[in-house]
Amino acid sequence: MDRTGTHVPTVSRYDYPLSTERPELLRTKSDKAFTEITLAKMREGDLVNDDLRIHPQSLILQAQIAKDAGRPELADNLRRAAELTQFDDEKKILEFYDAMRPSLANREQMTKVAAELEEKDAPLCAQLVREAIEVYEERNLFRHQNGAGQHPTSTDEDQP
Repeated sequence: MDRTGTHVPTVSRYDYPLSTERPELLRTKSDKAFTEITLAKMREGDLVNDDLRIHPQSLILQAQIAKDAGRPELADNLRRAAELTQFDDEKKILEFYDAMRPSLANREQMTKVAAELEEKDAPLCAQLVREAIEVYEERNLFRHQNGAGQHPTSTDEDQP
């Protein structure tokens, strides 16, 4: 079961690629079967945007495969991506990204991003942001209070 209570089948590295080995498991965000998405339907105008977006369960299945193949970091990234599929507005994702840019980020913004992700049931993403906050503090990557960030590897000689 996933965090929404939906049964998620178990797959392994031997099911890769899912599109050919287990296509019956793949769904789009609109809950259409992967096999229903065809070029002909697109030409006919029978598809909507959510028909072309990935369903979070598909990413969870890919994460299982990555973990089974010995790629835990990729599996973690795919699980976080599954959480982000709930955000229909790509601009919101870009806002999260921008808030985390080293030397432009500030602790307050990143803390707000983590809280919003937690509130939207994206705990893995929220945890990643919280971990980033710690790293940014350790490495002095936050924007300076006056707004002028300096890359930690630059020197005064690099400045105009």
